[in-house]
Amino acid sequence: MKLFFGILVVGFMGFSGIAQPLSWGSMSDIEKTQANNPKKVLVYVTTAWCGWCTKMNANTFTDAEIISYLNSNFHLVKLDAEEKDTILFKDYEFKFVKAGRRGYNDLAYSILDGKLSYPSLVFLDEKLDRISIAPGYRDATDLTQLLDFVSKEIYKSKSWEEYQKGK
Repeated sequence: MKLFFGILVVGFMGFSGIAQPLSWGSMSDIEKTQANNPKKVLVYVTTAWCGWCTKMNANTFTDAEIISYLNSNFHLVKLDAEEKDTILFKDYEFKFVKAGRRGYNDLAYSILDGKLSYPSLVFLDEKLDRISIAPGYRDATDLTQLLDFVSKEIYKSKSWEEYQKGK
């Protein structure tokens, strides 16, 4: 009976549409990952104390369609903006900078053009050059539009504002 129940539970899980979790990587590993399988990169800049980041983790990044689309079309990096360890990226060492009550990692400062706002999404192309910065919380609908804008390379012919007006 226990075996039957176990098979039944596993069977329901397999057919319930539960998406695989997001496959987050690190900035230190992205160059190697990109060399083996080039894709656009989504860098999710977050902190441990950020309430909107927690909401985005719970609501947006658990959406089955978002998970599927991101895992298929992007390499994903989660960057703690307050990372104390040195991060090697593009042959440069980014270090922790003690400032204010918490401080920040210089990579977060650099990749966000000095505008430390959380959460922020930073999109990189296949050469790891920045495409755009999208600060603030995004629900699944907003993020879907943003992913479409980046993955279909609409940014090459229209600004984000122009794209949104056409939607």
